[in-house]
Amino acid sequence: MNAFTLAPTALCITAAEAVTPLGFDAEQTCAAIRAGANRFADHPFHVSQVTDPETGFPEPLIASLLAELDPDLEGRERLLELALPAFKGLLAKAGFKRAGLARGGVLLSLPQPIAGRKGPEAGGDFLVELTDRLGIQSLKVKKACNLGHTGMASCLSEASRLLASGEVEFCIVAGIESYHETEGLALLDGEYRLKSARAVDGFIPGEAAVALLLETAAKAAARKAKAMGVLSDLGFGKEAMHYVSERLSSGEGLGQALQPALARTPKPEGPGRWILCDMNGESYRAAEWGIVRTRLGDTLDPIAALTHPADCLGDTGAASTGMLIVYALHAFARGFAPAREALIWNASDDGSRSALVLAAGEGY
Repeated sequence: MNAFTLAPTALCITAAEAVTPLGFDAEQTCAAIRAGANRFADHPFHVSQVTDPETGFPEPLIASLLAELDPDLEGRERLLELALPAFKGLLAKAGFKRAGLARGGVLLSLPQPIAGRKGPEAGGDFLVELTDRLGIQSLKVKKACNLGHTGMASCLSEASRLLASGEVEFCIVAGIESYHETEGLALLDGEYRLKSARAVDGFIPGEAAVALLLETAAKAAARKAKAMGVLSDLGFGKEAMHYVSERLSSGEGLGQALQPALARTPKPEGPGRWILCDMNGESYRAAEWGIVRTRLGDTLDPIAALTHPADCLGDTGAASTGMLIVYALHAFARGFAPAREALIWNASDDGSRSALVLAAGEGY
């Protein structure tokens, strides 16, 4: 696929970066995921609410953390330390000059608020401080949201609108997540959400920062930027039986989010659909996918592969949509993707659902 043959308004990703426990850039992280590696280890100080019957001591909690960050660093400062290298790496790959920054925007997905969490609010000054530290405060548009797993998809939808209207010439869409907070971990563990000897249905808390650069095909071609991937078919839905409702998902919200991708005719060419999602080990998410998979049946079939990087990274929350996109881009570029398109879906705890299609870009 060549950027010059795309529709001028096609939504292209021309640079991508990720910082995770598996690597300080996207390439290291994705290579480790492909190899099935992980850095799951005992949390440095948090213990699960279960006692080893033989020793009488609490058992450690398993987590996925960046070894480069001080374990005592939590909340706002930890998110900043995650975000800074991801943004710096993206800007270096993009090759922008500072004079051109005033024509762009940044949209940031932050962790979804839960009781006890110290993370920043979308309406606060976190994004201002981040852009100030990076020296990119001249960006024309700066917005943040607190939507959790579906946050980056929401940002991508807004980026599409901004680019189509001509309000900006490029958009940085980023997501940051860290579950590494004492009060938040204690709360999630108390609700049997974190994986441990007493909660085998839980997830492993992770952390990550992901940044994507989006441009229209016309703008990318004008500056001779390579289209790594092309986004389309963004869809959103709302599940009434969300996680905290203590009832199984009906699958309605996810089915609604998938409709734009599934409505096109004919189906994608090749061996079948490559589906990437944020299933994290919790049975609620797996059951929801099973319901949707059964209900949609022939519409989804055939499925070439189902990929969920949380197996290696732990749950990456507000950064998860971006992490799925980055992994698909890496697979396209290195020729191991099972299909030339990826169908990506995400689910937030509040019932929000999102889905999108990512097609391989120029030369893949």
